[in-house]
Amino acid sequence: MRPHGDGYQLVSGERRWRAAQLAQLTEVPIVVRNYSDRDMLEVALVENLQREDINPLEAARAYMRLMQEFGLTQEEVAQRVGKSRSAVANTIRLLNLEGPIQNSLAEGKITEGHARALLAIPDSERRLEVWRQMLESGASVRDAEAAARAEKERASSATTRRVVDPDPNVADIEHKLSHQFGTKVRIHRNSKGKGRLTIEFYSDEELERILELLSFLR
Repeated sequence: MRPHGDGYQLVSGERRWRAAQLAQLTEVPIVVRNYSDRDMLEVALVENLQREDINPLEAARAYMRLMQEFGLTQEEVAQRVGKSRSAVANTIRLLNLEGPIQNSLAEGKITEGHARALLAIPDSERRLEVWRQMLESGASVRDAEAAARAEKERASSATTRRVVDPDPNVADIEHKLSHQFGTKVRIHRNSKGKGRLTIEFYSDEELERILELLSFLR
């Protein structure tokens, strides 16, 4: 609770308060703190995330709100809600799904396991197509994962093979950068010397690690 006017305002613990009323308790232990409106909102969001019936999209949006409005990192959010950072990151990734897929997840037509499998499909149109097939067939999570793997393999086989740069120094630079970042790094260069540098990553956690390395190098 926090001081409010001539009395007090409940900040968190509404379910416990209602349970105490049902049990006809006249005294319960409380903690009074001088929360600001901003502090109160953060506590309320964290409290809401403790609900057993919260759906994955509600949780993902609450995590994002904590990060955007309160400047928390994924690690700090995870500490506040008692989950691992990877669990928070994987839940937030659900917000990358297309609207129709998010709606079907919110309505319980597919599970979080189905949704995570769909995230592995890089192409949006193919992801929606696989999702529609899943709904029609009543596919299991294992079926969804198998379909996602098949899509990734199809996309990989359709990708044009990279032309190897004839300059031996480029291969040496690629090797050194790959060792530095702990992942595959490729230099793509045309005959005029222009090109691009590609650093591959395979998860949100790996991207965050690479960004931290880039920040350190600055």
